[in-house]
Amino acid sequence: EALENRIIIHDIDIARWASRAQEEENMVRFKASDTWLKRFKTSYDIVSRKITKFVTKKSLLSKTDLEDKCNTFIENVKYYIERYGVDNVYNSDQNGFQLEFHSGRILSQKGLKHIKTMIQSATTHSYTIQPTISADGRLLSPLFINLKEVTGTFGPRIKETMFKAPNIFVTVSKSGKLTSSHIKTWLK
Repeated sequence: EALENRIIIHDIDIARWASRAQEEENMVRFKASDTWLKRFKTSYDIVSRKITKFVTKKSLLSKTDLEDKCNTFIENVKYYIERYGVDNVYNSDQNGFQLEFHSGRILSQKGLKHIKTMIQSATTHSYTIQPTISADGRLLSPLFINLKEVTGTFGPRIKETMFKAPNIFVTVSKSGKLTSSHIKTWLK
């Protein structure tokens, strides 16, 4: 079940599940020892594998919906490029950088080529950047960066000492994620 739900599994998880089952079935002599764990993993072809892709629940839900949105986006871009020219059409997207740390390995069945796993939260950011590029390939300045601070504001010491680059626009929030009010401020 955990593998089907793409949950990260380690040896300790299997041992914990076995101990719970032992309690539920009242098997007094059973112990989820290292030897038992090794035999269990061998008999079910479970090995430690490198995680090849992290995914969110939302990304697994609707592939066709995503394809429809992509096709609509492409048609819109073609229309705007024809109407306004490549130097006047822009695209901007947010990129969040995560605080969540993973070992990069998981227990899985032997022979699987792609190992996808569910991350705990897609909303835990330490910072977000939002670059903007024109259809003719120019990266626009300034680059928008939103940092995470527990209070949602910079303290006086950070305000005084923070390097201020002319090509970077910096804001702050509690989550490190951009809101519509951040975008409105940046566009002004």
